[in-house]
Amino acid sequence: DLRTQMNRRAALGGAAQARVDDPLADAQDGRRLLLQGGDCAESFDHSIVGLPVGQVTLADRMRSLGYATGLVGKWNNGFDPQFFPLQRGFNEFFGFLAGAHDYLPGKQNPVYRGTQEIVESEYLTDALAREAVDFIERRKTGPFFLHLAFNAIHTPMQATPEYRARFPNITDPLRKEMAAMLSAIERPDRQRTRL
Repeated sequence: DLRTQMNRRAALGGAAQARVDDPLADAQDGRRLLLQGGDCAESFDHSIVGLPVGQVTLADRMRSLGYATGLVGKWNNGFDPQFFPLQRGFNEFFGFLAGAHDYLPGKQNPVYRGTQEIVESEYLTDALAREAVDFIERRKTGPFFLHLAFNAIHTPMQATPEYRARFPNITDPLRKEMAAMLSAIERPDRQRTRL
C-alpha cells in the first residue's frame, strides 16, 4: 500500500515479487550469490564468516576487465582484514561491515572509507546516496562498476523527523518509521533521482 516511484517502475517493468519464499530470502546468501555469481540452489558453509578467500568475485572480474570498482553501503561478508571489500575486488569502499547499522548520526557503529573508520555526520541513507553519486561523478569518463547496497529498510528502524513528516496520515508508529525510511531512498529532491 506504499506507492513509491521505484516499486511502481519495477512492477511496470516486470520485477514485482508477491512472495518472499525464494532461495534468496536470506539476505547474506543473496549478497554472496550476487558477488560470486553463484547458482540460486547453491548452499553456503555458514561456518565461514566471510566470502571464501579463493572465490573470484564479480568485483574481481570487473576490475580485471579495466573497470573502476566501488562498493557503497552494506558489506556483511566478513569482518577480518582478508574479507574486507578492498581485498575482494573493490577499488573503493564506503560503508559498514555488519548486517545491520544505525542510521542516525552519533549512534552509529563504525563507518569505513577504505579500511579506515570515519565519523559520519549525515543520516546513513543520505550518506550512502551522496557517496554513490560522488563515485559515479568521479568515474563517469571510464568504465565503472558500482555496487550500491542501501541498508534501508533494515533494522534498526530509525528515520528522521523530516522523513516521518512525509506521512502524516499513517498513525501506526512502526509503519510510519518504515515508510519514512523507504522514502529516504527515493528522495526526489536530492541525489537519489540521479542514481
